[in-house]
Amino acid sequence: MKPLKFVLLTSLLSTACHADPARLGYYMDATSFSSLKAQSTSLSVVAVDVFTIDKNGIVIGTIPVSVRKLIAANHIAFYPVVANFNVTDFDPAIAKAISRPGSAQDNAIANIIKLASKDVAGINIDIEAVPPTSRAQFTAFITRIATVLHSTGHKLIVSAPAKTTDDPTDSWSGAFDYVALAGLVDTLQIMTYDQHGP
Repeated sequence: MKPLKFVLLTSLLSTACHADPARLGYYMDATSFSSLKAQSTSLSVVAVDVFTIDKNGIVIGTIPVSVRKLIAANHIAFYPVVANFNVTDFDPAIAKAISRPGSAQDNAIANIIKLASKDVAGINIDIEAVPPTSRAQFTAFITRIATVLHSTGHKLIVSAPAKTTDDPTDSWSGAFDYVALAGLVDTLQIMTYDQHGP
């Protein structure tokens, strides 16, 4: 999701079969604020993509006050996004480190849960470039996050690469077990938008 400044998506963000579609926008950085402001009355969810996580499970980022105020003023559901973006791209070493049980994963979960304060609806996990060999561990990691978030009344969105078939050995999408993840999260967001290609 990184260099695009603002992405407006229509997504079903409810497990109810007949729920109205949510209108989800991503705030990326200060250059996307004008787009967020212009679209704020038509959005029902904003994912604020300003947090990164490192291989030790440390979450870094701050939500701008202007974004918080705009979201609150328009009664928009608010989800901080936690991504393993590292300088120029999503980092598989970070994905592998936090997927594996141990201190990095424990730190990651503790720091992600800290973001789930009372003024947010939930968390959006955008961990990409997960090695396919980490498939089971990644699902277990998401299980842990979902359990804690749901116990505090928060929701969980997991962004997942699009695929037409489940190939556990695929270098980009193999780690994402749609069936298992869909049973854990409130929204499994399949990244089908054409940010980098059709």
